[in-house]
Amino acid sequence: MRNTRLSRVTAALTALAAVAAVAVVGSNVAQAAPPAPGQSLSVTSGTETTSFTLNLATGNNFCPGDATTAGGGWRWHQYIVNADLDVETVTFGTLGPALPAGAPAGSVAQNLYSTTGSAQAARSTLAAGTGQITGATTLNFVQNVGIGLPAGRYKIGFVCTQAGVVGRYWESRITVVSTGASTISWQQGWPPAAPTGVTATGADQSINGSFSPVTADPAVTGYTVSATPTLGGAATTVNVPAAGPYTFTIPGLVNGTEYGVTVTASNSVGTGPASSPAVLATPALPPVGAPVVSTVAGTGQFTVNWTPAAVPGGATLVSHTVTVSPTVAGSPFTVPAGTNTLVVTAAPGAYSVTVQAVYAAPFVGTASAPVSATSTAAFVGPVIQEVIVERPAGALVLTQRCGVFGSAPAFTDNTFGPLPALPASPASADPTNANPLLGWLFTNPVGPGTAPSVVTGTDANGFPTLGALDTPNFGEYPYPVDANQVPNPVYPTHCGIDLGNAQLLTGGEFAGVYFAATGRINQLSVVDTRDLDEGWTLNGRMGTFRSEDDLSDTFHGNLMGWDPEVTWDSAGSFDGYNMVVAAGPSKNPRAEVAADGLRDVPLDNELLSRSLAKANPNEGLGIAVMDARLRLLIPVTADAGTYRGTLTFTVV
Repeated sequence: MRNTRLSRVTAALTALAAVAAVAVVGSNVAQAAPPAPGQSLSVTSGTETTSFTLNLATGNNFCPGDATTAGGGWRWHQYIVNADLDVETVTFGTLGPALPAGAPAGSVAQNLYSTTGSAQAARSTLAAGTGQITGATTLNFVQNVGIGLPAGRYKIGFVCTQAGVVGRYWESRITVVSTGASTISWQQGWPPAAPTGVTATGADQSINGSFSPVTADPAVTGYTVSATPTLGGAATTVNVPAAGPYTFTIPGLVNGTEYGVTVTASNSVGTGPASSPAVLATPALPPVGAPVVSTVAGTGQFTVNWTPAAVPGGATLVSHTVTVSPTVAGSPFTVPAGTNTLVVTAAPGAYSVTVQAVYAAPFVGTASAPVSATSTAAFVGPVIQEVIVERPAGALVLTQRCGVFGSAPAFTDNTFGPLPALPASPASADPTNANPLLGWLFTNPVGPGTAPSVVTGTDANGFPTLGALDTPNFGEYPYPVDANQVPNPVYPTHCGIDLGNAQLLTGGEFAGVYFAATGRINQLSVVDTRDLDEGWTLNGRMGTFRSEDDLSDTFHGNLMGWDPEVTWDSAGSFDGYNMVVAAGPSKNPRAEVAADGLRDVPLDNELLSRSLAKANPNEGLGIAVMDARLRLLIPVTADAGTYRGTLTFTVV
C-alpha cells in the first residue's frame, strides 16, 4: 500500500506542470505585518491521509495573550488559505475562518483538521500569563478534500485571534495536486513564478534570446524555453540550467514560420507558469546586403538610382521596394527586378529615400540607409550678379593748375605806399569745371602766368629747363595715377607766375626803399585718400631771387609774402565725415633779417617752409583747393633786370 501511495504522489507531482495558475484573490485590507517565523512541518510531502504536525519553535510559540486572564479572550486556530489570500483579511469565528467580502469564486479559507476529524478552530489551550500555544494535535487533509480542496498553491499555519481579529500568525507554503476524484498529493513549497524580460530574435532556422531568472523556495532547478508555431503545431524546447547563463538558442525551426516563445522555471515542487505574453519571432536567413542608392534633383521630381546588392546563391530577386518620406503618391513603389532607376514626381522640397530588395522566400533583403533627394520648383528668378570692386591704395597727392586761381578778397594793408589797397580779385576763367568734384579735365590755362610744363633739367645758370606738358597725364588733375591706377603723389608739372613790372613805393614805411609787385599763385589742390587719416600740412617756401643777367645780383625770398585762402574743400560732402581745412597765416614781405616772409633765417642760407593750409588728423580725407595772393618787395639796390626765384610747395 505504501508503494502505491508513493507512486500516486509521483504521478501527481508530474501532473502539476499542467495545472493552471490559481487566480489572485483581491484584498481590501493591507497586510499589517509578515508572518511570524519559526513554523515547520513534520513531513514535507504526502497525500490527503498523510499525518503531519505544525511545529512552532520554542520561544516563538505564543499568542499576544491567553484565554482567561485580564486582557485575555485570545484563541488559536490552524488554517489553510489560497496562496494569494492575505490571512489578516480573514475573520476567524468559533467555527473557523470566513472569506472576506469580495473574494473571487473558488477561493479557499478552511480549518485544518485532526486525524480524528476535529476542526482546529477557536482553541483556548493557551498557557495562563504567557499565551503559549499548547495542545496542538496531528493533522491530515482528509476532511479538507471532502469539503473541496482544488489543486493549487496554499498557505497553512497557526493564527492567534481576539474577537475574530488576527493578532499574530505563522504560515508554511504547500502545493496541492489532484490525483483523483477525492484524492490529492501535496508537497511543501511552491513552484517558481513565471520568468520575465523574455527576448527573442529570429536567425537562420533558429531563435536566439534571453530572460531574467526568478527566485523560489525550494530553489529553482532549471528553466525550459519553448517555441510554439503561432498557427499551430508542436513546441520545440530547450533547457537552461538554474545557474545560467540565461540565454538560449532554439534550433531546428522552420524559416519564415512565426513562433511564440515562452519560458518556465521548475523546482522540486514542480514547474511554474509560463512567461506571458509569448514573445514572437520568425527564423529567417541572414538578410542580403543593401543596395547602393543615389538621387538626382529635378524640377517637380527627382530620380532614384541604385546598384543592387549581390544576390546570394539559391536566391531569386523579385523586385525592389522604393520608399519615399515624406510620402508621395505611389510610395512605396515596387520596381521589377532588372530595373534600377525610378523617377518620382514630387512637390518641391526635401525627401528621404530607401531601397530594399525583395527575394523569393526564404531570403530577405536589407533596406539601404536613407538618402536625401530634392525636388525643385521651376526657376523664376531672381538671378544674382556678384559685384566685386577694389578700392585702390590711397595716397596724399599735391597738384596745381597753371594760370587758374580762385577769387581773393580785397587787401587793405597800406604797406605798399602808392598801392594802399588791393581790390578784390575774381576767379580766373575756367573753360572746364571749377568744381573739383565734377572732374578736372585740363585744356588750356587762362589768366596771368605761363603755360604748364614739366621740368626736364637745369640750365647752366641753375634755372629749371622745361619741356612740353604730357597733356593726358595732366588731364588727371587733381589725382594723377600710374598705369596700374595707383596714385602718383609726385605730379611733375611746372607753372610760371609773372608778377609783371614792379612799382616804386613812394609812401609809407618803405617809401623809396623798395619796389613792389603783386600777383596770385597758381591754384593748388591736395587730395588725401590714405587709409590712416593722419592729417596734412601744405607748406611753401620762396627761394632766393637771381637776376637773369647777373647771377650774383640777388635778393632774399623772405621779401615775398602771401595771404592764403582755402577756396574749396569737400567738408560736409561725406556722409558722417567732416573734412576741416584751415588756411595758414598771412606772411608779410620783410627785410632779409626779419623773421617773416616766405623764407626764414636767411643768414645760414636755410630754406624753411610756411604753412599755406592744414588739416588735422581725422579731418583731412577728401579734396581741398587753395589759393594765395602774393606780395613782393624788391630792394632799390637790386640792379635792373628780370629776376627769377622758385616758390616750392610740399604737402606732408
